Amino acid sequence: MKILLIHTGRVGSRALTRALAKICECPSEEEPFQFKAKSKRSRKPSLLYLKLLDSPYIIDNVISHASVDFHIKSIPIFDKTILITRKDIREQAISYAHAWKYLQDTNSWHQPYHDKLSELTKDEIQTQVSILKNANKNLDTIAAEYELPIFYYEDLFSEDSKGLKYLFKYLDIEYQDYYKSNQTYKLNPTFRYRTFKGDKSLF
Repeated sequence: MKILLIHTGRVGSRALTRALAKICECPSEEEPFQFKAKSKRSRKPSLLYLKLLDSPYIIDNVISHASVDFHIKSIPIFDKTILITRKDIREQAISYAHAWKYLQDTNSWHQPYHDKLSELTKDEIQTQVSILKNANKNLDTIAAEYELPIFYYEDLFSEDSKGLKYLFKYLDIEYQDYYKSNQTYKLNPTFRYRTFKGDKSLF
């Protein structure tokens, strides 16, 4: 089975992609069309590239890395498509604003970090809110095209397993309780990236 993730970023997609790859025992690729400044490894969005991938395979694609039209055309190439965003757009914007301000030049975009909300300006946060509102609008357009459900970070990575069970049912993959509790898969709030004083969680 070929699985495509399309998401708005900072939604746990990296952990989910890697967990699914382990569970399905298949290769995966994260953000294949990410533009990398001063890098020869950048790859332009290519439907042919996606078509040539073996099955099973999992692709993790940020919605901003390609046009809405490209994403719509890429969906039929895959057996299942997972659309993910957040309910709390402000918290998502804070995560993005922090990443752009402190992690962009350190190659640590996906590293745990201590909360620095007090060091972010309102303009920095609002800029990301505006970008994410547009990203969510585009995600809605894609969802409507194929009548796909949209999954939410808050449901997938909550303390209970209801959201994950719904996702696994959608994927036709048998869910096991240890997927949530086992640190191998990092599918619970303990592993979020943003940490707070006295909080050891890293997701």
